[in-house]
Amino acid sequence: MNQIILSCVLLLAILGISYASLAQMKVKEGARVKIQVFRASKGVKIVKHTERIIRYDGKRLVDGAGLEIDSSNYEYEHGDLFIKKFGKADEGLYSPYPANLEIKNEGNGSFSGVPVPAIRYTIDAKANVGK
Repeated sequence: MNQIILSCVLLLAILGISYASLAQMKVKEGARVKIQVFRASKGVKIVKHTERIIRYDGKRLVDGAGLEIDSSNYEYEHGDLFIKKFGKADEGLYSPYPANLEIKNEGNGSFSGVPVPAIRYTIDAKANVGK
């Protein structure tokens, strides 16, 4: 019985830590938005219905395969990535790319790791009332 209770407590703690690495950012539709996770990693992974990679190769914005992307709605400025006019298509979960996960072998057959910080960008419906 104690093992079941302990397992439940540990599961809740793990879920709490995992969720703590996820931030929510509500933005006004059409606003210029700085992608907060971009600077440290020089790339960002965007997950909505599919996965998309955007990174700066020193001259231009490219996708995960190194192909130039349509950057008409993006700006790279002093190490930061901006979305010029945030829209419904830009909503999603943004996380650093490549992810620098620190995974440690605990020596007893188990592993531990630090979750990657991520920000979920969504349009703030309240900010768009009367638009």
